[in-house]
Amino acid sequence: MPEDNKIKYSKLMWLAVAFLLSIPLFFALVWMPVYHVVSGDVLMQDSIFLLFWDFLKDGLTYLFYWLSIVFFTVSLVFYGWKGGLPFFGFYLLGAVIRSIGTALSSAIILHAFDEDFAENIGFAALDVLFDLLLLGAFCLIAFLTLTRGRTKEARSALLPPAAKGFCPAPLHLSVLLSVAVYYTVRLFSRIRYDIFYGAASSGQDLAWMIFYYVADAALSVFGYFAVILILKKLTIPKKKK
Repeated sequence: MPEDNKIKYSKLMWLAVAFLLSIPLFFALVWMPVYHVVSGDVLMQDSIFLLFWDFLKDGLTYLFYWLSIVFFTVSLVFYGWKGGLPFFGFYLLGAVIRSIGTALSSAIILHAFDEDFAENIGFAALDVLFDLLLLGAFCLIAFLTLTRGRTKEARSALLPPAAKGFCPAPLHLSVLLSVAVYYTVRLFSRIRYDIFYGAASSGQDLAWMIFYYVADAALSVFGYFAVILILKKLTIPKKKK
């Protein structure tokens, strides 16, 4: 890769890291405090705001994972596995902030440093492990579809050039499988939640249940095309004037 491109992607990676870490920081420092303040108000417990706030959390969770796929793909293609390891570390830091940091924030707000706090930290640690398994699944998919037996030049050729649009099948397959894995996990999580809490007790509850299933599917489809479009945008060579 030319030296100017190396500088470009180096700056891009740092910007990616800063933006990705801002998402879990938002969860710990903004989302959780606002959630507890609003849900603790009797007049606001059944408000539409809490449903919107919960949906915002899901959307940002999807965004965190989609952008991780984008920038991890770029780092793998241009820097290889060794160059992608630092980004994996920052992803782990973001997962810790999002899960364990949010649990700590909740305990501080509620002054709940008791046996439930230890249990919540344990569940948060499981969430971190889950995030690692998701990115691990993506790494496996990327190895099988993008990097296995390919030189750096061959990997670079997989990124969507400006003229060819949605062309490289290995890249698309890697992104599609990664999105499918995450959506499947989310789907099973929704089903488990609905089974645990039982059937909808009213038409409104049923409508919201359907909405969340449709929203997960829509966010997954949107995420696939968004990842491809962002990869395309990042890798289009600038035309010389």
